[in-house]
Amino acid sequence: MFMTVREFAHDEGVSQSTVRRWIDEGLPTKIGPAGIILVDPEEGRDWLLERDDRTADDEADDEADDEADDEADDEAGDEADDEADDEADDEADDEADDEADDEADDEADDEAEETW
Repeated sequence: MFMTVREFAHDEGVSQSTVRRWIDEGLPTKIGPAGIILVDPEEGRDWLLERDDRTADDEADDEADDEADDEADDEAGDEADDEADDEADDEADDEADDEADDEADDEADDEAEETW
């Protein structure tokens, strides 16, 4: 025996708008006399059980994806930190080299001036 949206909502303990959303999501229905939407309660409950299973699987997949994304973000952050450290080290090395070159140039200039 088929039920109206109102009756099915009452049986499931949800609002009619929730049942209409489920219909939009694929809840099986029939069109009765005068265009009334009807739900076979047995088919409807089976659909809800399948939907709950799919939702649980999707949530588990989403959680696994989130964990993988977090790991990738952590690795990318570590790589970015390493690159920043390398750049800072390179800059420090360049500055030290420049200072050493300047000192050597100054010493050479001083020696050249002393010999003149």
